[in-house]
Formats: sequence, structure tokens, C-alpha cells
Amino acid sequence: MEKITKSGLIGVLLVCCFLIPWADNVSAKEDTYRLKYVSIYPPMHPSIVNGVMPWIEDMKKKSGGRLIIQFYAPRTLTPILEHYEAVKSGIADMSFSPQSLNPGKFPLADVIALPFMFQSAEAASLASWELSRQFPEFAAEYKDIKLLWLHTCALYELHTAKKPVRSLKDLQGMKAIVWTGSGRKYGEKLGVIPQEILGPDTYMAMQRGMAEGVFSPLAPIRSYKLDEVTKYHTLGHFNVEAFWGGMNINSFEKLPPDLQKLIMDTSGDYMAGVFGRTLDAGHDAGIKWMKQKGHEFFELSEEEIDKWREKVRPIYGAWVKDMEALGYNNAGKILETARALGKKYQSQIDAR
Repeated sequence: MEKITKSGLIGVLLVCCFLIPWADNVSAKEDTYRLKYVSIYPPMHPSIVNGVMPWIEDMKKKSGGRLIIQFYAPRTLTPILEHYEAVKSGIADMSFSPQSLNPGKFPLADVIALPFMFQSAEAASLASWELSRQFPEFAAEYKDIKLLWLHTCALYELHTAKKPVRSLKDLQGMKAIVWTGSGRKYGEKLGVIPQEILGPDTYMAMQRGMAEGVFSPLAPIRSYKLDEVTKYHTLGHFNVEAFWGGMNINSFEKLPPDLQKLIMDTSGDYMAGVFGRTLDAGHDAGIKWMKQKGHEFFELSEEEIDKWREKVRPIYGAWVKDMEALGYNNAGKILETARALGKKYQSQIDAR
């Protein structure tokens, strides 16, 4: 009986020796949370290099290695046009994407894309996020996801092939490529003949003479090689396009409270500012790069741009009317608040 007891005791001890490390490993695995982040931009895009990747590394470091966010390049987990649905359904845990890819889904947020509202991507990005804090109905447009931040693209400018545009008169009757519905609306008011063509197809269209110019931020001029088919650039800061950054709701709720807090504390206005500054820096770098290649730039005077603003004025009233028809009786207030926030943040940026 004594031998059996000792033998049994030795067996128990041996089992424990094997189980204890194994149990620790299971605990570590259970305490590690892995999320899939699918990007609309390739890994070397400035927004990824200077915005998303440092944020991912920050999450890992500040969580002590418990929160691992895996970056997925475009067209891996899901088609680019389906990022919002992918995050909503849980195919991807996180993403950010232009709202123009989901036309009609974010009508209130389209206020950000109205013409001549902002002087920088940073001011526009910070204004976007604050609008979502001030107006519950604005934030409610993203109810299907956990909204982490809002930001915009860089400023849209006008890029032409054969003749410079220094005045509104120079623009009349010009065939100009637009990439979004907002571009088409203000393009028509300014007197151009809008050609709705996707960004990747713009080079071929310009090369074949289907258009004389394109409304675009500076960065795509380089990435789409449009510097080969344009030479003149009119800086009018025509508009920006709004982006959302968000997370699958279930994925967020499965995280422990401390990791939820970590994500929210390091997104919001912080990430809006990061994206904005990165895109503004890219805008300036694009100008410098193209000037070195012999391109010519023209900045519209305040007197001249007032003429352009007057032409697009009906767009604001039409937007307010459309929103009121949807039941947003405070649409006018949202528009004026967006303008005021743009001026507020731009003043802070200029004072730095």
C-alpha cells in the first residue's frame, strides 16, 4: 500500500511538471488578442508609414504585447470597395477608407467634402472628428462599426496638361477628370465639363486626350505617374474627401476593458491629427518634387478665389436642403459649425 502511494505521488508530480508550463502557455495565448487590419493603401503609402504602422506598434508596446494588430495590404482580405462591409461583418477587424466609396451612406459627413471649406488636411481631419463629438446624428451614421477616428485626404488641386489655369476664365469649357461625386458637382459649377474616371484610369485618359486636366491631391500625381501627362498646377484648395477609421463592434467588445481604453485613448483626435499632418507634409513634398521636374505652380489670389467660391455657393444650400429632406433640421448648423471648426483649427496650425 505504501509503494502504491509513493508511486502515485511520483506520477502526480510528473503530471504537474508537464501541466504547469502548458497551463502558463494557454494563459498567455488567451491573454493575447490578435486583430486583422486591412488597408486601402499599400504599405509604403505615407499614411501607412507615418500613421497606421506607428499606431500598430504603439498598441503592441503599450499593451505589453497583449494586443497584436496584423496589417493586410489592399485586395487581400477584401476588395477595396467593400472595406466598410468587411469591418461591419467581421471579415476584417479594422480598416479606414474614403466615404466616397459608399455613396449615400454618410450624407451628413459629406459636409466635409463641400468645396472651399478647409485650408489643410489637418484642420479638416480635426474638424471631422469634432463634428462627430458635437452632433450625435453625425456619429450615428457609423453605427454599424466602432468608430475610432475620422480624417480626410489631402487637399484637391487642379492639374492640367497643356495650358495653365490662373483664373476662372481659363477654366471654362475645359474637360477635367473628377474622381468623386463632390468633384463633379463643384466642377460643373466652375464651368468645366466633368469626366468621371477612376484614379487608376486617369493616366490613360489624359494620355489619349480624353481630358485636359484632373482634380486630385498631390500624392496621386506621383503614384499614378500623372506628372508625365500634366505640367501646370493650380493651387485652389478646392476640397477634401472624408475618411472613416473604425473597428468591428464584436471584436472591440471582446477585448478586456483596459485594451478597449488603450485603443480609444490613442485614436480619436490624436489619429485625426496624425493623418492630417502626414497628408499635408505629403502635399508640400509633392510640390517640391514636381518643381524640381520643371512643373509650374499657380496659387489663386484671394480676390480670384472669391469668384470661384461665388460660383459654387448654390452647392451649400442644396446640401442643406437635401439634409433637411432626410429629417436633419439642424443641417444648416452643422454646415456652419464645420466652417467654424475649419477656421479654428487652421488658426491653431498657422500659429505653431
